[in-house]
Amino acid sequence: MDCRRAEELLSDHLEGALHAILRAELEAHLARCADCRALREALDEVVVALHTAPDLAAPSGLAERAAAAAMARPHAVVVKVLAASRAIVCRHQPERAPWAASSRK
Repeated sequence: MDCRRAEELLSDHLEGALHAILRAELEAHLARCADCRALREALDEVVVALHTAPDLAAPSGLAERAAAAAMARPHAVVVKVLAASRAIVCRHQPERAPWAASSRK
């Protein structure tokens, strides 16, 4: 096993999700390769830190504000016309969208 393949398997190894044959190959590689061992240890530290981080509640109304902000910006939409060789560019107008009226304040 090379280092690139070992790196691909580290997360699954950490989660205990590797098939026994792959696990044995990876563990043999880790026994020989100090760089991959160090990477595995660093990954362990990151996972422990993430599990010990406090759960934070999103501010009230965050999802609604994010959706409204996304809808407020015009988006270019490219539509290819089959009968012609040119593209038509349309502007998305959120104020005309049926769902926009209910989200405006």
